[in-house]
Amino acid sequence: MQIVRGNEYKKTSEQQRTYNTRERAPRGIIYSSDGQPIAGNKFIYTVLFSSPDKNLTPSEYILKELSKIIGREVKVPQNQVLNKGKAIKLVDNLTFAEMLKIQEKRIYLPGISVAEEPHRVYYHQSTGHLTGYTSEINDKSMFLETLTLRVKKNIVDPQLKVKIVFLKRQHGF
Repeated sequence: MQIVRGNEYKKTSEQQRTYNTRERAPRGIIYSSDGQPIAGNKFIYTVLFSSPDKNLTPSEYILKELSKIIGREVKVPQNQVLNKGKAIKLVDNLTFAEMLKIQEKRIYLPGISVAEEPHRVYYHQSTGHLTGYTSEINDKSMFLETLTLRVKKNIVDPQLKVKIVFLKRQHGF
């Protein structure tokens, strides 16, 4: 017996049975003093890319195919820090139908996975402001906040304090 295109079938088989996803735990529901929920969670679908062959970003082919599948342009976000082994988020807020289309074609999209993530929902317009939420923090903001905290606790030298002020002004913080 001879198998034609054995390597291709092996690769397809491996892509169909194994893939990595990440999951975040949902945040708790916030209730008003009279017991009514004012903030909760809904689950959204997100497209992630983690390279099977150690490329940091998806190929143009993968981006074009994803764009065709969901009917909107897909790009690698500019604010993402690209590290080996770290998944990057390509698309947020997929509909259920879009998620199913991507799952159907996933064997032709190496490195692409779809994750279900909890997303905070505010039931009243001002709830986000009252509870203190502004937006999701990015890596640059986290770096600057960590440096600022170290300065406040006097863990860094005075020369670094000047650099931090410069970086904050340069990046609009």
